[in-house]
Amino acid sequence: MKMQIFSHVSLMGLLVVGEWINLEHYFSTVDNKVYGAGSKVYHNVVSKIGVYNGNYSDLKIGLPTQSVFLEGEAYHEPVRLLTYMEAPLDTVAKAVENSIAKDFILNEWIRPIIIDKAAKKVYSYEFGEFIVIKEL
Repeated sequence: MKMQIFSHVSLMGLLVVGEWINLEHYFSTVDNKVYGAGSKVYHNVVSKIGVYNGNYSDLKIGLPTQSVFLEGEAYHEPVRLLTYMEAPLDTVAKAVENSIAKDFILNEWIRPIIIDKAAKKVYSYEFGEFIVIKEL
């Protein structure tokens, strides 16, 4: 009996947490004033959930400017999460169907690349379906 290691549990945990981290960096880089936390020089910590800038009452929950920018340039280009999975396509499709990561994938916040060695193909999820992008 073969043990199936790849499951919807791994998608729920790894992909969703990875996407939360990615989105925090993405939005803090794209518009730090609105989605980030501004300069950490003026921060006042609020209940371990965010910060205020100085004595303002707007709760900031993103990353401070110093965490995403150096001399006005972003440390990382803000992009959507690209993931690589080595597993049979049907296994990945079943796992995605039963996962909370499904909405992230369907809305293209996560772009999965599936390497199916048995089928000797590499797939990408684009426009609502898995398409072959390379034959091995």
